[in-house]
Amino acid sequence: MQKKVDRHTRSRLKGFTLIEVVISLILLAAVMLLWRPILLHVMRCTRQDHVLITSLQAERDLQAFVQDKKLRSVALTKVSLQGADKSYSIDFFRSEHFRGMVRATGVKRGHMPIFLHLTGVNFYQTAQGFSYRLHLTTSQKIDGGVQIDEVAR
Repeated sequence: MQKKVDRHTRSRLKGFTLIEVVISLILLAAVMLLWRPILLHVMRCTRQDHVLITSLQAERDLQAFVQDKKLRSVALTKVSLQGADKSYSIDFFRSEHFRGMVRATGVKRGHMPIFLHLTGVNFYQTAQGFSYRLHLTTSQKIDGGVQIDEVAR
C-alpha cells in the first residue's frame, strides 16, 4: 500500500497544476500586450536618430559645397550663390509624389539633393553666410548654419 501512495505523489510532482498554467498564460498575455508599444517607441526613436544623423552629415556636405562660392541673395525658401564660373541656387523642392528636399541647382537645371525627408525649410541671412531651419517629416526641427568667407552684396 505504501508503494501506491509514493507513486501517486511522484506523478503529481512531475506536472503543472491548472492554477500555474493559468497564471503563466496571464503573464504571457501581459508581456505580449506591453511589448508592442515598447517596440514601436524604440523604432520611432531609431528613425528620428537616423534622420538627425543624416541631417548633420548633409550640413557638413552643404558647408563643403558653398566653401568656394559667394552669397548673392537669401530668400525664405531659396539661396542664390555665385561660383567661379556659374551660378547656383539652393532651394526647397516638393511635388505631389515626393515629400520634400533641399537641393542645389545649377544653371543647366541639374540638381543635387542635400537634405531629404522635409516638410519645409526657412533660410535666413546672417553676417557670416546664412542659417536655416529644417522641418522634418518626423515633426522635428533642426537649426543649422553655413559660413561663407566672402559675402557678395
